[in-house]
Formats: sequence, structure tokens, C-alpha cells
Amino acid sequence: MEQHLRFRTRLLIRIFLASTMVALATHYASAADLTIHVINENNSSGVAFISVQPASEANSFPRGKAIYNKKMAMIPHSKAKFTIKDIPSGAYAVSAFLDINNNQKLDMNLIGAPTEPYGFSNDARGLFGPPEFTDAAFIIKKDTMRNRHTIKIY
Repeated sequence: MEQHLRFRTRLLIRIFLASTMVALATHYASAADLTIHVINENNSSGVAFISVQPASEANSFPRGKAIYNKKMAMIPHSKAKFTIKDIPSGAYAVSAFLDINNNQKLDMNLIGAPTEPYGFSNDARGLFGPPEFTDAAFIIKKDTMRNRHTIKIY
């Protein structure tokens, strides 16, 4: 009886370890790197902020929960490169802005229009407000060179 319990316990541990390894391998096999180039088309210096949002946050784009936030100092007419490693395959959208006055937020005027340079993936623009997630969205696929995107901030 005791031998049977030991055998069963060892078998359960092996099954658990094997399923964990398969789950991890599947996760990393479906992950890819995302490279975002931000181009400062403005005559201002500041800190570029980017935010990468998954499709699960589409309803709250661009202010929803991001899977990746990053900042980097930029000078006029310069470029910055952001790389995110092992991002899961799926739909994403990116927003970026240039923080000119270093208060770590996108400043708005009285009617809610941005007063600092900004941009979105796919060069998406909204008519009266930010663009829809679907306009800025792109698909991340594992192991492909198309996981590079450029955002111009004006």
C-alpha cells in the first residue's frame, strides 16, 4: 500500500512538472519581441512616454491599463527606440507623447485638446479626441520582422 502511494505521488509530481514545462514552452513559443521607433517631429525637447495596450483594454484606449510603459529623453527631430521582449501574440495599440514641461502627463487645454506633441501606432488620429483602438491596433506574431512600428509625435 505504501509503495503504491509513493509511486502515485511520484507520478503526479512528474505529470505536474511536465505540464508546467509544456505551458512555459507554449508561452514563450507564442511570444515575440516588439520594437517601437518614436520620431520627434516637433521642435521641442522633452521626455517621450510610450504606452502599449492589449486588445483587452480596447474600450479604455489610450488611458487604459498598459502592459508596458516607458520613458526616454528626446531632443527635437530625434528618434528613440523601445524594445519589449517576449510580448505575447495578439492585438496591441501604442500611444506616445512628448512631455515638454516634465510633469509626466500629457497636458490638455480647457477644451481637452492636447497641448504637447503626441502620436499613435498606425499614425491613427481621432476626429474629436483620441483614435479608436481598432485604428491604432496591430497584430503581434511570433518570430516575424513585422513586429516593428514607427510612431511620429507632432
